[in-house]
Amino acid sequence: MPLTARERKHPMTAPERRRVDELRSVQLRPGAVRIQLASMGLLAIAVALARHVNLPMRPDLFWLIGALSLSLLAALVMAIRGNPRQFNYSGLLHGLGIALAYRLLTDKVPNPGFWLIPLAMLITFTTAVFFTHFWNHLVFNLVCWAILTNGGTVSSGVHEQQPLVALLILAGMALASAVCLASDGALRKNLLLTVRLERLADFDVLTELHNRRSFLQIVESEIHQRAKGPEGGARPPLYFALLDIDDFKRINDTLGHGAGDLALQETAAAIRTHCGPHPCGRLGGEEFGILLADLEASAAHAFMDGLVPLLAEAAVRGPRITVSAGLARLRDGDHLSDLVQRADQQLYRAKRSGKNRWQGQA
Repeated sequence: MPLTARERKHPMTAPERRRVDELRSVQLRPGAVRIQLASMGLLAIAVALARHVNLPMRPDLFWLIGALSLSLLAALVMAIRGNPRQFNYSGLLHGLGIALAYRLLTDKVPNPGFWLIPLAMLITFTTAVFFTHFWNHLVFNLVCWAILTNGGTVSSGVHEQQPLVALLILAGMALASAVCLASDGALRKNLLLTVRLERLADFDVLTELHNRRSFLQIVESEIHQRAKGPEGGARPPLYFALLDIDDFKRINDTLGHGAGDLALQETAAAIRTHCGPHPCGRLGGEEFGILLADLEASAAHAFMDGLVPLLAEAAVRGPRITVSAGLARLRDGDHLSDLVQRADQQLYRAKRSGKNRWQGQA
């Protein structure tokens, strides 16, 4: 499906593509399971038809049914596990089964009852475009079509109708593929919009850090997990840091809001780099928060000792800034509001002590 002008201007990034693939796999898993169950039902019907028309049970036929059964079983297990590559794997066994069908029918004798087996598999296999690359899907179907038509497998029994039968099957495969491609393209676009809306809901546009709602949810979730921990056991400490850019209003008033935005962006970039795996977010205005989990007091203090001077040197294009910070440790029975309040008190202690420093609790 061709890209729109907006998509060319804002192409899908690698993290977005991974998230889209993850959501796509989750959404398609129930359908994939149903497809494999339906395919197993089709195979059972085809075997019943073969018995009904008294098709001789030659060894090749047993190999064919066995190969198809194994491929469907393998694909069903992979579909249940949510493996998006299930058709790549089962396709090899499908191909083996169709090759056996060709060998079985090399006498060119049409068998209208028997060719339902590989034909049903071909129709079912058109759904593979949801899980594999388009060219894999196309080449596999064309090879199968060539084998079946050449071997007389899809013959109607009337020689004059053979080109028409082949054309109808090819047209059906092309139509099914086109529908699959269109559906898959629409699904990807919708999922990409969902991923981008999720990011807009969880991240601050200016600084690309977690926004207040998203960040405080992370902190609250961590507090809740610790509250459920074993009683009496030693739990790793949790610290919450609250940072505020010093004299930020003066920057906006004297240098303009553009300079203020640049100061926020450079501060956020330095915080993100220094935090590494620790969650951080913009709480509003010039205020930022950092969650330090599983750090002993000495490590948390060393983290803050390195952060404050780093932010004072972070300015590259914007005005030079300094920050004041407050650090609070989670206590037994604390709620989110208690932790934030104590960090805020420590922050204002740092402000009153001369700014460009941090204050905290042991």
